[in-house]
Amino acid sequence: MKWTGIYLYLFLSALIIAAANIVFGSENEIQIVTIALSSFALAFILTDFLQKKGAKSAEFKSGQEERIDDPYFQMIEQIEEYAVIRLGIDGNIKSWNKGAELLHKYSVEEVLEKNASIFHSSDDRASDLFNKILKDALKNGEASKECWRVRKNGDEFWSRVVVNILRNKNKIPVGFILVAYDYTEEKRRDERIKFLASLASNIQDPIISSDVNYLINDWNDAAERVFGWTREEVIGKHVDSLLKIDFGSASREESIISYEQKGYWHGEITYHTKTGEPLNVMASGSMIKTDEGKVIGNLVLVKDITPIKKTEAELLRLNTELEKLVQDRTKEVYQREQRFKFLIENNDSIIAIVDKQSKTIYRSPSAERITGWSFEDVENISAFERIHPDDREKALKVFNFAMANPGAPFKISLRTQHKDGRYIWLDGIVTNLFHEPNIGGLLTNFKDISEIKDAERELEKNEKRFRTLVDKAEDIISLVDEKGKVIYVSPAFERATGFPVDYMIGRTNTEIMHPDQVEESKLVFQELLANPGKVLHRLNRFRHVDGHYIWVEGDVVNLLNDENVKAIVANHRDISDKKRSRDTAIEMNERFSIVSKATHDVVWDWNLVTNEIWWNDNFYSLFELDSELPQTIETWINGLHDADRGRVIAKLDKAVEDGEKFWSDEYRYKGSEGKVFFILDRGSIIRDSEGKAIRMIGSMINMTDLKHAEEKEKKYVAELERSNRELEQFAYIASHDLQEPLRMVGSYVQLLSQRYKGKLDSDADEFIDFAVDGATRMKQLINDLLNYSKLNKATPISQVNISSLITEVLVNLKTNIEEKNAKIVMGEMPTIAADKTQMIQVFQNLIANALKFQANGSTPEIKISSVKKEGEWLFSVEDNGIGIDKMYHDKVFIIFRQLNSKSKFNGTGIGLAIVKKIVERHGGSIWFESEPGKGTIFYFTIKNKNE
Repeated sequence: MKWTGIYLYLFLSALIIAAANIVFGSENEIQIVTIALSSFALAFILTDFLQKKGAKSAEFKSGQEERIDDPYFQMIEQIEEYAVIRLGIDGNIKSWNKGAELLHKYSVEEVLEKNASIFHSSDDRASDLFNKILKDALKNGEASKECWRVRKNGDEFWSRVVVNILRNKNKIPVGFILVAYDYTEEKRRDERIKFLASLASNIQDPIISSDVNYLINDWNDAAERVFGWTREEVIGKHVDSLLKIDFGSASREESIISYEQKGYWHGEITYHTKTGEPLNVMASGSMIKTDEGKVIGNLVLVKDITPIKKTEAELLRLNTELEKLVQDRTKEVYQREQRFKFLIENNDSIIAIVDKQSKTIYRSPSAERITGWSFEDVENISAFERIHPDDREKALKVFNFAMANPGAPFKISLRTQHKDGRYIWLDGIVTNLFHEPNIGGLLTNFKDISEIKDAERELEKNEKRFRTLVDKAEDIISLVDEKGKVIYVSPAFERATGFPVDYMIGRTNTEIMHPDQVEESKLVFQELLANPGKVLHRLNRFRHVDGHYIWVEGDVVNLLNDENVKAIVANHRDISDKKRSRDTAIEMNERFSIVSKATHDVVWDWNLVTNEIWWNDNFYSLFELDSELPQTIETWINGLHDADRGRVIAKLDKAVEDGEKFWSDEYRYKGSEGKVFFILDRGSIIRDSEGKAIRMIGSMINMTDLKHAEEKEKKYVAELERSNRELEQFAYIASHDLQEPLRMVGSYVQLLSQRYKGKLDSDADEFIDFAVDGATRMKQLINDLLNYSKLNKATPISQVNISSLITEVLVNLKTNIEEKNAKIVMGEMPTIAADKTQMIQVFQNLIANALKFQANGSTPEIKISSVKKEGEWLFSVEDNGIGIDKMYHDKVFIIFRQLNSKSKFNGTGIGLAIVKKIVERHGGSIWFESEPGKGTIFYFTIKNKNE
């Protein structure tokens, strides 16, 4: 195979992409097909190439010498999109390309001669997946598999793997060529496409997909149900010619132009079903575009609004009839007014005529009987004056409407004041008859409806009470007519299903019922119709607005014959949670049974109502008891240690009675032959809806070994503390008692030096100097040791002004500071709660060290700072001294540890050990940063006890 093969591979890949672009119309979908096919093509090409190379030599070379001048190898080596790995017949890696290194994150040196199964997940290695793939390749010449692979850092990725057999010139298998690539993103995209396809399939409204020429390429199940054609019948059909679309007042051309300009269109149009039935729909169309903006199709979402349109038409008809009826009645009243004048003036209604100033100009005799006011009482006052204040604005609006609409009657109910002070309810009609010569005013016709209003108020109160009970009830109450149509449903329906209450009016319950129960529900409805008064118990599933189903349970009764109801009444309650709880309980019981067998702990279940208890066999094996011992609460109580029994039972009873959710306790339990076990026992308390404890589930854990270990640890700690106290006491006594004899030795050595130095030979003078120097350093060492031993003793804590304290330290070091001409800068310092004497020791040690450890001829520069942190203060002492080598960083704070020559820098090695101990006693810590020749910064923290 020559370069022509490679060009052929590239040409085939391009051809695949072009074909997929035509078929799928989406570049994202193209990648899935192209990559899959390309991986197989690449595997075959590489296999062919290596087979031919293998014809020259039965054994492949494992190094790089074969690749140097070979263009094929050079091309394969530089491929980054695919991992190309050559394997031996045993599956061990012989070579791989750059793509393999990028994909698996190993270098070629790390993987050579290792088995390629290292790239598989632990589960696949356990199932020996890699060897199975090789066996398939040996058997069939090639094998492919999608599986999880693992990178060097442990990350997993989904990969498509193709393995082909390599043979020598004698057709004997000598190895394999493995091609792999990262398929993770394609897998996720594929799962996403499947999800979206499932989502579209389950949407209850029709969805129509077409190409750029409006030829249908797919539609969902809802479209099949609404329009009557199957998906196979419509593929390739023009949307317009199939559905016979009527755009109504807007022309088809105008709508298409608008759609093509905006990329979307929304409006009411008429579709026709397979049977020719017209459907009023609300259609929303949008263009499907690629990421580059190229239009590749159209998507239309359809909402059937035919029932809404029918309702609108019916309402229009009824309004027209009502308006005509009102007009006819008004005309009839006008024509008969004179004829019935006598009757009007003598009936029980209040007939009155009011002028434009709302003053009464005529009033029927019945008005005085009803209101108590005579005509003289109301003749010169406004008709609005005695109207109830709350109804006055409403009456004024009706008055103005009537004045603006001559001849049009306006109905109104209002309250007016009786002469005895009470208010009475009037209901009637107000008509502007100023244009009638026989009237010449605003005619009002009112009837006393006070008794009716009282009855209505009582009825309204009762209805409101009933409505409140129904609205607040958890049960779904619905009324269905003899045709199965819903005429009422309570608000609980919306809370349970998510559908608005009005959604079900005029529909049947089967429209939201699970398909598996529709036929059964129809049979139940027929049984109800045939048996008035019969109550049937039902367990149904209703569809929620988001698509899932809820479980409801209740009773249905036929009350069509009841004059006060005239409906089939259904009372359901949402029991989804209860159903899930029941299913969960079954699952948990199964899981509990498995866990109880698998664990080493004692698992128990105690029914608090019946006092029955169960525990697994671990109870007997843990305590080495006879398995015939009965499982009773008394058995458990009797095994409790006598000293713990009362406390354990009391704590358990209190947790149950106090409404606790959990109980736990540690106690001793008696096993066989008097052996005592330490037990950690924990239980979860299950309660009913009223909070009563009904059950406990828990487990016992054997803590015996842990307890014994804790006891040993306590003994070790106590012994260590005692030893430390004795060592501190010894150090104190030793350093204190050595003071007197050392003082005597020092005095006589100094006296010897004063009297005889210079009178003896040079060796004697040198010996005398050594003795004086040794006594002096010994005295300093004993004083430092005495100070160190005193640090653990309790000392008073007070408010210490650190700024004043450092000033005092600088006075103590004044001579040294002036001798070295040192520059000391102090920042702002806080006031803290501390032991003042010990804080002086801390700063004096650190500043003295900064002055001491300087190079010859250098001027000490010391900076003292403080920073407030959360719950503590951070202090620092920075110098420009000789610094500390990194090799000594872990020895600085060790007692008696001196890092420099005694002849150059005198000291005892206790100073920083004292500083560290003081800082730790104040709840802080100390550390430093240093570099030889560049100085040192000591940091330490002191707990802020003032917060």
